[in-house]
Amino acid sequence: MKAKIFNEAKHQNEILNQIKKEVSELKSNLFKVPGIVFIVLRDHVENMRNSVSIFEKVAKELGFKTRFEFLPYKTEDDKLSKVVEEYSKNPEIHSVAILKPSSTGLKPVSLISIFRNALSEFKNDIANEIERTRRQLNPFSLLRNYNLVRREFALRQGL
Repeated sequence: MKAKIFNEAKHQNEILNQIKKEVSELKSNLFKVPGIVFIVLRDHVENMRNSVSIFEKVAKELGFKTRFEFLPYKTEDDKLSKVVEEYSKNPEIHSVAILKPSSTGLKPVSLISIFRNALSEFKNDIANEIERTRRQLNPFSLLRNYNLVRREFALRQGL
């Protein structure tokens, strides 16, 4: 049996191309794109500059809206939680990723998982929005609302 050589870069590119294709389809069909915020905890600007530029480049290539929030490395958990909570209230943001300095650098798996998670959350938000709209456009609820409005109008007219 011959051993197969696993090409990690090729596999990573295939996954990223799949994500890019999905984002492009969603953008052309729904005129919306997923949004992601990177909260960068940094001890020194130079340590994170390469990581930030990589994430920014990949996000742009995939079609994501991105924002970066820079905080000191020793930011207290309470403050970090408040920042994450504020971004999670924004309907244009579908994922928040916290980046910390690391001596090992970026791992392709973490890069992929961050964008997969954001795309998944984006799809969930769209599905929820469609479900809410479907419920509002339910023929029975429309008829009920029409009858309520008609009854209210008749009462006001004294009929």
